[in-house]
Amino acid sequence: MIVDAYAHCGKVKHAPLEKVLATMKEVGIERTVLCQHLGEYDNDYLANAVSQYPEKFSAVCLVDPALPDSLDRVKNYQHAKLFRGVRVLAEWVDTAPRLWCAAMDLGMNLLVYAPNGIKSSVQNILETARQCPSAKIVISHLGNPKVADGKLVEGMDLMALAQAPNVYVQLSGQSMFCDYPYQALESFTFDAVKRFGPGRVMWGSNFPVSGDSQVVARDLDLVKAGRWELGRNDIERVVGGTALDVWFASK
Repeated sequence: MIVDAYAHCGKVKHAPLEKVLATMKEVGIERTVLCQHLGEYDNDYLANAVSQYPEKFSAVCLVDPALPDSLDRVKNYQHAKLFRGVRVLAEWVDTAPRLWCAAMDLGMNLLVYAPNGIKSSVQNILETARQCPSAKIVISHLGNPKVADGKLVEGMDLMALAQAPNVYVQLSGQSMFCDYPYQALESFTFDAVKRFGPGRVMWGSNFPVSGDSQVVARDLDLVKAGRWELGRNDIERVVGGTALDVWFASK
């Protein structure tokens, strides 16, 4: 089974639900995790997508931690059983730790996005992971490494998170950092896959930011080809099994 662990969907920004469904069919993706885009705190569109297609979708909501009722909002989303996680900026792990621990105590996963790189947030993420050992923390886009002049210049701090058994990493978003076939990230990606292991690595398309269905298929084929010394069983974990465990376990 192919599971896309990271795609965007919306009625104003990114692709509408119909486009996501069409891309899934064309590429051969059976299930997708819909991740709310930054700045959009109305999660109804994603909730409706999961309600319509519960066997195809899980969703990750966005909640403004500055709001006084932010915890109540998280509780409402969890109670509705339509969202399996909350998307957070890496800096929020430091500024609102009680909120995210409460979310994880409710059974929600954390999907961490680090637009400025993961380095400054590593210790806070590790502490949060230790405080909530039964919860799962997923780092999107390989922690947002930085490439300059064709070489990795920032990002290796991601590897320190591999020591926490409940921290996962998404093999997604490479096109944001360098050109296909992402040679500048080859060694870095190899290290991440080895450190975390296939059971804590999951592929995500980053559709439609990454491009159209052809780009999604192309990027998926990189993983399916066995790069980074992935064997057959490892590939099945990265392109499907790990995401099933994290985002669809009770479905």
